[in-house]
Amino acid sequence: MINIKKNTAFIFARGNSKGLVKKNIKLFNGKPLISYAIEIALESKLYDHVIVSTDSEEIAEISEAFGAEIPFMRPKELALDDSPELLSWKHAINSFEQEFGYKLKSFSSIPCTSPLRKKADLININNMYIENKFDLVLGIVETNHSPQFNMVYKGKDNLMKIMMPSRTSVTRRQDSKKCYNITTIGYTGSPEYIMNADNIFDGQIGCCLIPKKRSIDIDDQNDFDIAEFLYNKRE
Repeated sequence: MINIKKNTAFIFARGNSKGLVKKNIKLFNGKPLISYAIEIALESKLYDHVIVSTDSEEIAEISEAFGAEIPFMRPKELALDDSPELLSWKHAINSFEQEFGYKLKSFSSIPCTSPLRKKADLININNMYIENKFDLVLGIVETNHSPQFNMVYKGKDNLMKIMMPSRTSVTRRQDSKKCYNITTIGYTGSPEYIMNADNIFDGQIGCCLIPKKRSIDIDDQNDFDIAEFLYNKRE
């Protein structure tokens, strides 16, 4: 294998989406949803390659039209509802190195489902990874919910329980620890770490704070409608 290393972004887009049928290529403000991830990755100029990993010929064809590379297809068994994302990441790294004959310098995953991301978000995540000793860096967004105060689970006979009761009394959300949700803005990390990890949180994981107005993750039609509304209202 040639001793060359490349920064590469992968966009993982399976064809079968139950929450929203053909979500990844559904027209969002007139263009396929996946096109926003491809275009922002190319615009950032952070990556030597922007590759779409998919099991769908239709997604592959659309992705190529927007400038992405499709050097390999994802196996169907890695595109099921219960297929772990980490296995798709490992498959992409292995397939890339076999196809191109050189190593990855950094691995990035840019999900299709956050079309409101900006180039600066990807740059900040990338810089956080480069400038620190993290194994992986991802985006987070502040949330108004806390498992110590207003996040619950429903038990037997509709009995409600606080998710993670605090040892001390928490009567206001402001008194609980500040909490964050993981976004789908982007992930950047070490290929070696990913290949050896059983869980992405096994190592040293860094984070970048993402503004709430850009952090929506499309999972269903309601998310899609809200994202499209916000996209057309953006500054």
